[in-house]
Amino acid sequence: MAVGKLRNDKNEKISKLAKSIVQKWKKNVTEAAAIKKKKLFNCYNLRQYLFLLEIASSDKPKDDTKNANKSNSPTQTINSLEKVQTSSSNSPKLKSQPETNSSANAPENLRKNSDSNINVNKTRTFASDNATIQSTGDKSRDKCIEMLYNALAVDTDAETDLIVEKAMELEQAEFNKFNAVNPTYKADIRSFYLNLKDLKNPNLRLAIMEGTIQPNDFVLMSPEDMASEERKKLDDKIMKENLFKAQGAGPQEAETDMFRCSKCGSRKCRYFQMQTRSADEPMTTFVNCTNCGKRWKFC
Repeated sequence: MAVGKLRNDKNEKISKLAKSIVQKWKKNVTEAAAIKKKKLFNCYNLRQYLFLLEIASSDKPKDDTKNANKSNSPTQTINSLEKVQTSSSNSPKLKSQPETNSSANAPENLRKNSDSNINVNKTRTFASDNATIQSTGDKSRDKCIEMLYNALAVDTDAETDLIVEKAMELEQAEFNKFNAVNPTYKADIRSFYLNLKDLKNPNLRLAIMEGTIQPNDFVLMSPEDMASEERKKLDDKIMKENLFKAQGAGPQEAETDMFRCSKCGSRKCRYFQMQTRSADEPMTTFVNCTNCGKRWKFC
């Protein structure tokens, strides 16, 4: 910083001397950076050459590799570094060719197997099974039958005619409840569809297909009754947690043997105190016998 300021000094000699010092300093810094960069570049090329030499030696017979190790001394390696530099830039391309060829020459039967697996896992639907139904004369009802078919066809190997029969029976039982296609009818059909299609509820679909649950009984079931066992346990757990959170803070009871029950004579009692009158009056004591359940209070 001091030398830089002297470049603008009023004395011409001092100014020239300061400028020459700064120029020499910049030149030295530039040369040092270039030398460092060249060393790093040479080290990189040396590592790259040794890597290529290792690959080439692994492809030769054992006898050739022994001769190569004897002839390739460190001095010869460094001298031939510049010759190998041009070939090293093309080596990745040569290495990548066998990989692309191997992927292109993959067996056709593997690709066929992957395509067949996709077809096996395909979900059955009313359209994919080419199912047909006897029209009810109402497009909404026919559409509801198709929805029930799609729900019953999940993960099943049953015949198409059997699934159609069960879907039509369910729809007919639901229609008989109202004798009309009203919003409640449509809401029930959507509920049936969601519960029957649930992958975690295979027992419900099986019960419908086997006739364990009759259509007239099924349409009267609530969504809670249709839910899977896992869902029922989860709902029960949530309900208990909500009930526990909704409870207010009750009085803290303590166990004591100071009181005798007049009914059974036991001294195993629990009690708590509460202010039931004005603030200047004594608190009321509530006692509960843990043996017979008798309750009493006193002030």
